[in-house]
Amino acid sequence: VALARQADALESELGRSLNLHFVLNQWDSSRGMQAEVRDQLSHRLGRRLAPVVISYAVEIEESLAEGSTVIRHAADSMAASEFRSLAGWMTSVGVKA
Repeated sequence: VALARQADALESELGRSLNLHFVLNQWDSSRGMQAEVRDQLSHRLGRRLAPVVISYAVEIEESLAEGSTVIRHAADSMAASEFRSLAGWMTSVGVKA
């Protein structure tokens, strides 16, 4: 949240958008408190919080260990689907990777 405030201040000083966004990762929807945290972050970060979360998935760890991407390692996994959704959202709002 402090980083978001700093980004807001820098954007104000520069007079332009930095197009900075935050992504929740290692998300575990079975943990009740995480929904509360997400709501609080959504309230504080607003448009800066990506609507897509990256859930915790062993396929992500495996792909990193192989030096690969989860999309190559486990193309049909939920993790790969979430990364594709994130990429689609990023493209739609003009965020560059």
